Amino acid sequence: MAMKNPLLALMLVGGIFFTNEALAREGTSLGISPAVFEITANPGDTVENVLRVNNPTESVIDVKMTVEDIKTSGDEGEVIVAAPGSETYSISNWVKCDPENFQLNPGEEKTINFTINVPQNVEPGGHYGGIVAGPSAVASPNKTGTAVVIRLTSVILVTIPGEMKEEISVKEFYSQSRDKKQEQEAYINTNFFQYAPIGFAAKFENKGTVHLKPGATITITNWFGQKVAQVPFPSQNVLPGATRIIHTEWNKDAGFLFGMYTATLTGGFGTYNTPLTSKSITFWVLPAREILIGLAVIIFFVLTRKRWGAAFKIIFTGKH
Repeated sequence: MAMKNPLLALMLVGGIFFTNEALAREGTSLGISPAVFEITANPGDTVENVLRVNNPTESVIDVKMTVEDIKTSGDEGEVIVAAPGSETYSISNWVKCDPENFQLNPGEEKTINFTINVPQNVEPGGHYGGIVAGPSAVASPNKTGTAVVIRLTSVILVTIPGEMKEEISVKEFYSQSRDKKQEQEAYINTNFFQYAPIGFAAKFENKGTVHLKPGATITITNWFGQKVAQVPFPSQNVLPGATRIIHTEWNKDAGFLFGMYTATLTGGFGTYNTPLTSKSITFWVLPAREILIGLAVIIFFVLTRKRWGAAFKIIFTGKH
């Protein structure tokens, strides 16, 4: 079983994005870009590329570059660092950085060259790892105590062409709303809404051997079967053997909504745009304010109907 590194949690952006956790009472952070490399290479290829590391802090940092494996954790696209060589799709032994050790002054940026040496006997499919920028020492002359620099990773997604398995499915599809009581982004699953935005989420499962970005769209129809909107899901990577929940919202130009609606998810994935199995759900939009106003008007006319009848009789017949 791979040993998780508790010093670093990553999330793939545009596919994979990052979160960082401070591990001491005072923390600083290096910057690294790009956040993700998507590379296609053949067996035996040598691929060269560059990334940038910067020091936005007021401290002098001695930086050490390492290459580590990554593995998935959870359903929100999170990946964590694992022990080198421990993962099925490992590339940690393929990648070398130049330089591996250097010093960054406050505000300084440095370009790092890295080389990927693809083995001759590599299997087709996806292979993954991360180039990690972390401190070997930190000098903080203007502050007391110890400063901890949080490590950041640039994720590398390598695809080796050939006979690979592309298989992804929609395990779950549901509607949801944002939980405004939570400081961090959180959702509540529900089929009832008062107003837009209407949130949706789909859990995709990748049973293949290469990372995939499912292209999915939601078609929304009203209770008369008329199409009222199309809402795309953002294009995000799902790694092999992992599940990932992808969120989207129906908000812009939604207009006034009332009644029951049906949302149908369709789309495709992979080299040949293989169709996803479609899924449908229903949800209700019941705007409370407008419903209360409507009920108040109806009750008012019911309670005063005799007076209105007498008034109309006078208007049209002239008789009291």
